Amino acid sequence: MQVLGDTLATELARAGRAIAVPGAKPIALEHVLLTTQSQLRAAAAGLEKIQPPAKIKARHRRLIKAVREFADELSGVIARLKSGNGAPLTAVIPGLKGLKDMQRASDAITKAGYVIVVPAK
Repeated sequence: MQVLGDTLATELARAGRAIAVPGAKPIALEHVLLTTQSQLRAAAAGLEKIQPPAKIKARHRRLIKAVREFADELSGVIARLKSGNGAPLTAVIPGLKGLKDMQRASDAITKAGYVIVVPAK
């Protein structure tokens, strides 16, 4: 789970930096979002293969659901980006339900004593 968490955290941080660049071209932003969406779906598939301890099984399922939800929500963000309609990505993405649900599920697993992402040194 730590490997998946680290990989996904790195990708999300990279995507966050890319969308925050002033004047970034929509095609470049679309590529970043599509890559992130692909990484999210791969992470969800990887999480499915993990047998969590019974103590956190429900939290683990919520995390998988949230990761998929966030990936699906990015389709709408990409569509708005392509149409040129909508708020800046830096305003839209942090408010997505899937991202918030993913954070809550991750926090719940961490609070139960399991490490998802190893802090950078």
